[in-house]
Amino acid sequence: MFPRKKNPKSRQSCTRQNDESIDQQILKALSNTKFKARTVSGIAAEIKQPKILVVERLRSEILKSQVKIYPRRAKNGSILITTKAIFDQKADLIDKFIDVFSTNHLGLTDVK
Repeated sequence: MFPRKKNPKSRQSCTRQNDESIDQQILKALSNTKFKARTVSGIAAEIKQPKILVVERLRSEILKSQVKIYPRRAKNGSILITTKAIFDQKADLIDKFIDVFSTNHLGLTDVK
């Protein structure tokens, strides 16, 4: 007998559901009250997913509207990421000032 053809629609919906699940895990990791902002490596470690997948999902349209690059970097030079809501709530006045007046804004395309 011939091998059964896989239904591409079911694969797409399965991938979409998986992406949504990963997006929710990323938002949960970013909402961890221990941190103002997280590195991509920290998020990947917490949700037990590869760093490249976390970067890919952060660049997606869904998360792009909810996440923000923190205006400062981590001690090791890594880019820090937070949600827009948490930035508004927890960021110091200095960080908000830097965010408003910085001429060298980082974007999600700078995340590696």
